[in-house]
Amino acid sequence: MKNRVLMASGKEKYTVGTLITQIFMTIVSILFFIPIIMVINYSFKTKKELYLSNPLALPESFYFENYITAYKKLDLSTTFLNTLIYTAISVVILALLCGASAWAIARCKHKFFKFSYVYFLVGILIPYQALFLPIYIIGFRLGLTNSRLGIILMYIATGVSFGVFLMTSFMSTVPVELEESSRIDGCSIYRTYFSIVMPLLKPAIAT
Repeated sequence: MKNRVLMASGKEKYTVGTLITQIFMTIVSILFFIPIIMVINYSFKTKKELYLSNPLALPESFYFENYITAYKKLDLSTTFLNTLIYTAISVVILALLCGASAWAIARCKHKFFKFSYVYFLVGILIPYQALFLPIYIIGFRLGLTNSRLGIILMYIATGVSFGVFLMTSFMSTVPVELEESSRIDGCSIYRTYFSIVMPLLKPAIAT
């Protein structure tokens, strides 16, 4: 009987705590969501409504010309195409470079590889704002500014540290016996990586 009372009281406390947490998180979510609603509401208003009407008032009519004007001025078709090109190429190169680097760091016990891992970790700690000027100076001297190649190389340079850290952490969970079995079967180091290791890295590559 006492155990049932304790279980009931414990369950009641858990329920009350969960309810308070849910209420608090709901209020926080609403506070974060209000600015987004206001921006969407503003996007359908005319200039006259923006300056004269109540900021929280709904638009008199949905004014879609703002979206058309923004699409034309920002040239979003070209922007989206460029973003797709930059992202796809950068991710493919980062997956190959970071995967191979993480494999070498995780499997080789030499001090050089340990130093390399620490070197990549230090790269994560440096804020991006501190890298913008040095990257621009290097790109300008190499003639890579205002070019797709320069942007792709910048993405790779700024993303390789986190990529190596992520994949090295994941490589520690991959059993070494699989690689040893492939070597016994006569696979070269390249065949072992692309046929055994890289397929196992799919979750980390997707991340």
